Amino acid sequence: MGPAGEQGDPGAAGLHGLHGEPGLPGQVYILPGLQGDSGSRGPPTPCSCPRGQSSQSPLDNVLTVFIADGEKEMRRLRAENVMVLRTDRRSLFIYTDSSG
Repeated sequence: MGPAGEQGDPGAAGLHGLHGEPGLPGQVYILPGLQGDSGSRGPPTPCSCPRGQSSQSPLDNVLTVFIADGEKEMRRLRAENVMVLRTDRRSLFIYTDSSG
C-alpha cells in the first residue's frame, strides 16, 4: 500500500435531518426589591421656553415641575401651579390656580 494522495474537493452537503421535540419552557423569576426613600427636592429652575402667541394659558402659572413614579408620589405633589410628569403612566398632569 502506497502513500495517501491529495485530498479532493469537498462534496455537496447532505439532506438535513428531522427536527427534535421542543423542550420545556424556561422559568422566569421576578424578585421585586424594596422601593427606596424619595430623594430631596431639587432647586427651582427658570423656564427658558419661548413665549407663545396666546394671551394667558394655564401653563403660564406653573411654577414647579416634578417627576413622579407612581400614585403614591403623585398624591404628595398635588398643589396649585405644579406640573407632574408621571413616568409609570407616561402622562403629564398640570395643577393650576383655577381663578387665573
